[in-house]
Amino acid sequence: MASPKRDALPAVAMPSGLLAPSALRASEPPPPSLLDGLHIDIQTDGLTDGAVIDPATGAAMIEMDDGGVIVDFSPAAATDKASKFNDNLAEKIEQAELDRISAELRLGIQEDDRSRSDWLDTRAKG
Repeated sequence: MASPKRDALPAVAMPSGLLAPSALRASEPPPPSLLDGLHIDIQTDGLTDGAVIDPATGAAMIEMDDGGVIVDFSPAAATDKASKFNDNLAEKIEQAELDRISAELRLGIQEDDRSRSDWLDTRAKG
């Protein structure tokens, strides 16, 4: 008797999570590095102490002794005048943050009044 054709064989259900042998693949080699042979040379007419300010973004780049670079994206914040102990902090905080603090305080006061409403009514009546 002739053996059945390959296509005539019944399909076998594979358990969940398993791959059929035809689906196995050899791992692909890692892609080549884009930095191989790349040399970056940046020359600027900046400050002599190693700090360079990018006029477009305002970022400060400071070269370190070990060859590394520190990039400060908000150098203006570091140059603000020193705060004194009695300074008004509300003048230094952004308006959105002041609004958030105000809403949080008002909500806390309302919650406090709600939790003590019986006591407050008794005190008001005498």
